[in-house]
Amino acid sequence: MWREAMTIDQRKEVLARFFKGVLAELSGEDMKTEIGLNQEQIDEVLSTRLTRTEFADALGLQPQSLFVRNLFLLVDSSGDGFVSFDECKTYFGILSSGQLNIIAHCCCVD
Repeated sequence: MWREAMTIDQRKEVLARFFKGVLAELSGEDMKTEIGLNQEQIDEVLSTRLTRTEFADALGLQPQSLFVRNLFLLVDSSGDGFVSFDECKTYFGILSSGQLNIIAHCCCVD
């Protein structure tokens, strides 16, 4: 098990590739040619799952905030407590398509 463990810096590198991969996919680009990932790295990106803390950090928000909690629950469509590559891509696709009112409506607290 310890052989599979990552250092914080290694995890940051994986997360950087994860978000670059999401952006490449959303712009219709190939992860291999556009951001120079090999097949092993692409497989790693596609299997990476974000915790709520990692999700919040990527957005520059506090993980314990009610907004992050609600947004995370919305994005985590599988309900497994993590955000997958596809779930993240769907979320950023909504953001980039200008459908922010959907997210705002679901996440705002009265």
